[in-house]
Formats: sequence, C-alpha cells, structure tokens
Amino acid sequence: MDNGRSLIEVDVTTRLSRYQIWFDPEVNFLVRKLVGSITEADGRVYKGECLVHRFMELAPGLYFPEGVGNLEEGVELTASFTNVLANRPIGAEAFRLSFPPGIVMTDFVRGTVYRVDPDGRDIGPVLDARGKPITLTSAIQLPSVGGPGASNGPTAEEPASWTVWLLPASLGWLLVSLALWIGRRWRASHG
Repeated sequence: MDNGRSLIEVDVTTRLSRYQIWFDPEVNFLVRKLVGSITEADGRVYKGECLVHRFMELAPGLYFPEGVGNLEEGVELTASFTNVLANRPIGAEAFRLSFPPGIVMTDFVRGTVYRVDPDGRDIGPVLDARGKPITLTSAIQLPSVGGPGASNGPTAEEPASWTVWLLPASLGWLLVSLALWIGRRWRASHG
C-alpha cells in the first residue's frame, strides 16, 4: 500500500544489487515506484529512488507518466511531461527531409559525389581543382566506420533488430510478476 494505493511489489535481488519495483493496477500495471541499490566492488553502495507522482490518461486505458521524481545521492530531480500525444496520425511533412542548399552528398552505390538542393535532388557534381567531377575513387578515402577490414559500402542485408526480444522479455517479466503475486496471495491466505 502506497498513499492509499494498492500496489504490487516485485523484489529483484542479485549478488551486488537489489531493486524493489511497485506496479500500479489502476494504470494498467505500469511502474509507480522503483527503489534500487548497487554495491560496487570496493563496497560502496549507491542508492536511488524513482517515483511517478501522477499519470495522465491519453485515451481510455492508455496511461503516460506525467510527473516523475528521481532521488539519488541526496539530489532530487523532477520531470514533468505536457502536451503528450499518442497514436495520432502523423502528417507526411514530419517525414520530409530538408537539406542545406548545396550540401555535398556521397553516394556509395553509384560511386559519385554531388551537391543537392533542399529537397535532396542532385543539382550537379562536385568538381576538383582541375574542374573535373570527383568520384569515390578520386575522393579522399575515409577510415572505415567498423574498424580495420570493415566496408563502408552498401549494406547487403538489414541487421537484426534488438526489438525482436522486446515482446518475449515483456511477457517474461509479466509472468514472473504474476507468479510472485499469486505466490504472495497464496501465502497470505494459507497463513
């Protein structure tokens, strides 16, 4: 129970840390409060607390933390969110890219270097000191982003997204929380 609210507490403890997490059934079991402590190798203990002061209901059953407080090492920080919208149509203009006029673009697929207008359309090649178009073979070679031996060429395949684990991990946490809640209820009723 927290300020008259009936919350569900989950206590996660490891060798060097402890997290107490309180879920609020009134706002679709979102986290209302989190208290954590981490013990460093030298024995120092860091403690922190995060509390959602209030939730706003954006649509029926869709909640968002409107006011959040964080207390860590004696310093209190507060964040407030206003004008939050969710699941609203987004205009095409939001996805329009605008480039500074005349910016130089490098196209690794075509092997060219050119200038573009604000809409990203090719407005002509970039010329070297002799007046000849610069190509990737004549341009300065930049170090590879991926380190030695990596290629800055076009991607052959889309990298796997980390979000594939988001739903299974969420369901796992939900099942653990449910099991703990059922265990506490059973223990409380069987004394």
